[in-house]
Amino acid sequence: MNAKEQYIRQVKKALTVPRAKKDEILRDLQEAFDSALEHGETEQDVIERLGSPAEFAGDIEDQRGIKRKRHGKTALIWVLALLSAVLLAVYAASRMMRPPENAIGQADAMTSVQVYSDGLPVVPVLLLLLGTAAGVAAVILAVRHIRERRKEKER
Repeated sequence: MNAKEQYIRQVKKALTVPRAKKDEILRDLQEAFDSALEHGETEQDVIERLGSPAEFAGDIEDQRGIKRKRHGKTALIWVLALLSAVLLAVYAASRMMRPPENAIGQADAMTSVQVYSDGLPVVPVLLLLLGTAAGVAAVILAVRHIRERRKEKER
């Protein structure tokens, strides 16, 4: 892979716009490289003039008046974390409200029989699995988000 292709790939990764706008920006970038090469510049000259891929992506989005989607990932992390907490709390509450396994017997006095129905036995397990999955997804997204922000600050 040559320097131009690598640069364009990194710009594509750094852009935070919808796919249609991203494709348009990448086409324009490809044309800029082609035009510069026709006029005698090297790929490295063009890359130096444009700056780092992250800088170029930010500059082009600013020039075109495109607002960057920064809060989208943060909101998703919070939604997943909240969903995880709610699902796990409902699961825990459903487990606490169950009668003990040995509710009948081992009593010296009269006992009464109470019949409880868990409804579908799959529901508590489903709550546990979905809550755990949402929590794991939130943690993974948060770690990625933190790493991306650190990389941006280093540039």
